[in-house]
Amino acid sequence: MTESMIETRALHLLEIREVIVPGHFVGTKGGHMDAYVQKDKTIADAELLKGVTGLMSEMVVEEYKPEEIDTLVGIAPCSSQLATRMAEHLGDMWRVAPEVAFAEKVPRLSTREDTPTIEESLEFKRGFSERLIGKRVLLVEDVLNTAGSLIDLRNLAAEVNDIDIKGAVVEFNRSPSKNTSESLGMPLLALISQEMVNHSPDDCPMCRQGIPVNTDLGHGAKFLKEQAKK
Repeated sequence: MTESMIETRALHLLEIREVIVPGHFVGTKGGHMDAYVQKDKTIADAELLKGVTGLMSEMVVEEYKPEEIDTLVGIAPCSSQLATRMAEHLGDMWRVAPEVAFAEKVPRLSTREDTPTIEESLEFKRGFSERLIGKRVLLVEDVLNTAGSLIDLRNLAAEVNDIDIKGAVVEFNRSPSKNTSESLGMPLLALISQEMVNHSPDDCPMCRQGIPVNTDLGHGAKFLKEQAKK
């Protein structure tokens, strides 16, 4: 089965579950978008999670052999759940399941004296750093906008001794023109690649048109709070 056929099945699955929502949204890194991919909906719906991770696993099996991947690595809470379910599917397909590890977001106080704020960084806790030594790993992520979180995960994993990062597999690549294997410096598999424009806050057509920012999904509430301080 070709990747395009897998993507067609995946798009149909996300459409009938209304995972993609149109509107005016703010992403993790502050970009403004005219559609939002409800990644939380994937992990909150057992059947949807099973379907999505099953298709992602099919992609992995087409590109890798069982002996090439020891461990799937995600970020808690969302992509770590994708990784766990993928390991289950891959165990059925390969007859041996890869291990699973995950990084966690840790809040830290910014060192900037002018505007001290709480920032987040990624860490391997619970002994995962030691367990990843010498492993051949595949990174797992849910949605790529700027790919910032995936890059952070790649950089964190690269700090582990003797680790071999084989690539990454993601549920939804919102910017395939920018997020590529070449730009990330590692092979990238995406279940769905669909270009969705990510505008800067200063050049957002939806803002100019007065379209309200959605505060229920994404980071719209945080954006409006910061705007109110200016």
